[in-house]
Amino acid sequence: MNKKSYFEKYSWLFEKKEPVTDADDYQPYYGDVTELNSDGILKNNIDKEVFKDIAKEVLKFLDTSLAVYEKNGDYAFGILASEWCRFLDKASRKLCGDIDNREVLKCGKWLCHECCWHENAEICIRTEKPVDIECVGGLNLYAEPIFVNGKVAGVINIGYGDPPSDEKELTSLAKKFNVKVSKLKKQAENYKPRPDFLIELAKDKLKLAAKLIGRQVELSISSNKLRKKSSELEELLKASPDALIFADLDRRITKVNTAFIKLYGYTEKEVYGNKTSMLYHNKKDFVEQGKKRYNPNAVVSYKSYEVLYRKKNGKTFIGATIGGIVIDEQGKPIGLVASVRDVTEKKNREDEIIKANRHAMYMLAVASEYRDRDTGEHINRIGNLTKKISLKLGIEPDEAERIRMDSSLHDIGKIGIPDSILLKKGKLSVEEFELMKQHSTIGAKIIGEDKWFRQARGIALYHHEKWNGKGYPEGLKGGEIPLAARIVALSDVYDALISERPYKNAWTKEQAIKEIRSESGKHFDPEVVKAFIKVEAATNEKCRSEAGN
Repeated sequence: MNKKSYFEKYSWLFEKKEPVTDADDYQPYYGDVTELNSDGILKNNIDKEVFKDIAKEVLKFLDTSLAVYEKNGDYAFGILASEWCRFLDKASRKLCGDIDNREVLKCGKWLCHECCWHENAEICIRTEKPVDIECVGGLNLYAEPIFVNGKVAGVINIGYGDPPSDEKELTSLAKKFNVKVSKLKKQAENYKPRPDFLIELAKDKLKLAAKLIGRQVELSISSNKLRKKSSELEELLKASPDALIFADLDRRITKVNTAFIKLYGYTEKEVYGNKTSMLYHNKKDFVEQGKKRYNPNAVVSYKSYEVLYRKKNGKTFIGATIGGIVIDEQGKPIGLVASVRDVTEKKNREDEIIKANRHAMYMLAVASEYRDRDTGEHINRIGNLTKKISLKLGIEPDEAERIRMDSSLHDIGKIGIPDSILLKKGKLSVEEFELMKQHSTIGAKIIGEDKWFRQARGIALYHHEKWNGKGYPEGLKGGEIPLAARIVALSDVYDALISERPYKNAWTKEQAIKEIRSESGKHFDPEVVKAFIKVEAATNEKCRSEAGN
């Protein structure tokens, strides 16, 4: 074809004419078959107007036909832009007779649908590859698979090429579609030819359209999931009896629930963007919990812990808290969450019960000490020294106080030792000493397995163990011995040395301290000995200062 003929053939392209691609310009007489698609992933996740925009871009220079199918063959979208496609589609639909569209799709006589779906789109879906065939209507069909999250979810195809011009071919086609040859010939003559480069351009755009549709569906699915989760979260937030706090990785509050507002007295607006430190009574707790549970580089823990919080009105409460890091699907930290429940009343009740139990145990311990003619002062002295050593070791004040209280039960087992042994003035025989040693296990049995007295039980059971493993009742060594028991062991021996007993006179403090030093690493934990020496040095300094004043 010479240049002049080529120009004449495609001169219509240079005319100012909008392509007919809007589905609203043409409505098939049999209605919209996409209405039969009830739950297709493509149709349900892409708006019809978006499909129209995509179709317009692909068919910009073709004006033929375009269809989008679900994986099961349901129509997600369809557009007939050319008179040729409309004419043959209408003719082949009439071959099926006056029956319901649902039945028409199954009857096998709707030639345009049969070719478009079974011979083109269905093969494309099955092979997951593009398919290019001759169309039953005299044109060609090109299909591209649509992938959603890596799996084929459907297909998009277009018609392209020129209709037949040969009289014999037109006659055969007219017979197949049951139309007059003259009408079909007129449609062919009115058809505008397209050069190959435009057809290839349309195919390239179809590939992009398939990718765009797939991506839009993925985004829509993700968005719907997010909305659903958000809706579920909102319901949980409303229903939760606990205060819920959401924050970013800098621990700045991003969201709270109704229970939070009720508990703390702040509105969401008042706390939004502020650090959660505003909720803590003690800033040190905020720092410590950040290190333990809200540090993206630390091991995430969702175990419950208790912290003293402060309300807007300044009042404090004990909050049982479960908190940790929120991670995305890739395991990347994206935020923080915590639930808080006011357990102040519960803790107060528990504390009262614990205090009552401790007092009863203390009275029992004092009663046992009365048998040893020490009127309970031994218990108090050991308790005070134990607390001072604990503090010097860096133990938190609250925990040091608990060790002090628990130390009062260290010799409670002596209540089960006969007076003849307990009050004997002379040295105990081997048999008597073996009986005396049983007071540690007797004490552990008296205290029992209650979790509130677990530390007290350990002190009673192990305060006669030695650092070198030569103690009793189990011969524990070094760090195997609970720290509280190691501290009480030293305090008990020291007080026994400086006290008068039925079998000995009291030592001087200097003599007792020298003995404690000599047993460092043997009877006693060296670190506990160092702390004890510091305590005694501080006590002596205080005494000298008071004497000077």
